[in-house]
Order: sequence, then structure tokens, then C-alpha cells
Amino acid sequence: MLVTPAISLNFGMKVIYILFSVMFGLFLLLVITYLVKVIKSRRDDRMAPLLTMDAKVIAKRMQVGHKGAFLQDMDAASTLRLGRDGYTRYFMTFEAMNGDRLELAVDRKDYGLLIEGDHGALTYKGSRLISFERN
Repeated sequence: MLVTPAISLNFGMKVIYILFSVMFGLFLLLVITYLVKVIKSRRDDRMAPLLTMDAKVIAKRMQVGHKGAFLQDMDAASTLRLGRDGYTRYFMTFEAMNGDRLELAVDRKDYGLLIEGDHGALTYKGSRLISFERN
């Protein structure tokens, strides 16, 4: 039995449609997962209690990267925009007097003013540094 070109073209279009639908569905699932993660993280930070403890700065680090035009994290407090799509995020690790360690996102000013070895009163909420008062 011979297959006519019209039937094979129709089959090819169905395969392309199915593949496109699956890829679009996976992309949509990734976008929704990312948005839920960001919303949950910000909600958890907002709902976290404001805590103060004696601590020591033990490490500093920067995260420098390049973003695409889609799904940009708009966390402006710890992000310095570089050009159109680049960013720098600042983090500091603090050690409490009981030995617990905590890494917090900090803004550029705090990153520049604090040095490793500084001791003081650390105030934070969730994953954000509120203030650090040196002793």
C-alpha cells in the first residue's frame, strides 16, 4: 500500500505539533516552579522574626554573573547591576558566639564597610542583613 504525500505531511505536522506542545509545557512548568520558589523565599523572609546576636564576620564573597532578559531576580538590595544583563551579589558569613554560622545577603555598602574579623551585634531577618554594629 502506498502512502500519499498528503497523509505523510499531515503526520509530520502532528509530530511537530506534539513536540512543540511538550517543549512548551516543560518550559511553562519551569517558569511556574521558579516563580513559586521566588515567591516562597520572599514570603519566608518577610515572615521571619527580627533577630539580634553577637557575631563575628568570618568570610565575604561576591557572586558575579550574567542574566538573560527573562526571569531576572529583582533583589535590588544585594544586587549591583552591571551594564544591561550583568549583576554582582554580595554575601557575608557570620559566626555566632556558640559557633553557628550564617550566610546573609548584604548590600554593597555593608560589604565594603565590614571586614573579616569584625565583632559586633548582628541584626538580621530571614536571609537579609538588617544591621551590624561593631563593638
